[in-house]
Amino acid sequence: MASTATNSSGHLPFVFEEGNKDPFSPTIIWLHGGTESHHEYTKVLSYLPKDAYHHILLDLPGHGVLSSSDFSMEIAMNNLELAIQKHAHSKRKCYIVGFSLGGVTALCFFTKSTKVCGGEGVKDICV
Repeated sequence: MASTATNSSGHLPFVFEEGNKDPFSPTIIWLHGGTESHHEYTKVLSYLPKDAYHHILLDLPGHGVLSSSDFSMEIAMNNLELAIQKHAHSKRKCYIVGFSLGGVTALCFFTKSTKVCGGEGVKDICV
C-alpha cells in the first residue's frame, strides 16, 4: 500500500508499507543511502519473516519519487517524523535502519527529535 503525507514545506514523502498489519506490531523504518530509493530494501525484506514486523520504506528528499527536489536534512527529518506519526503501528516499538545518507538522517533525527525519540518513541537506530 502506498500513501503520501504532506509536511509544512509541501514536500510529499513516498511511504511504502509491507508486513504485519496488526496495529500493535513493531515497526521498522528503512532509510536508503544517497543516490538510491526505497527500492534498495525490497530484496532485504524478501529474506525477513513476512509477519514479524510492520515495515515502512521511505524515499528521502532528492531521491526516488522525490528526485525532482533537492535533499534537505530538515525536510528529511520532518518526513521521517510524519512517517512515524502517521504510519508506525506501535510508537513504543519503532526501529530505524539507515544506510549511508539514511544512517546520517536517522542519527540527526534521533538527536533532535526528542518528542518522538524520547520516552515512548523510537527505541533503536541501526546504522
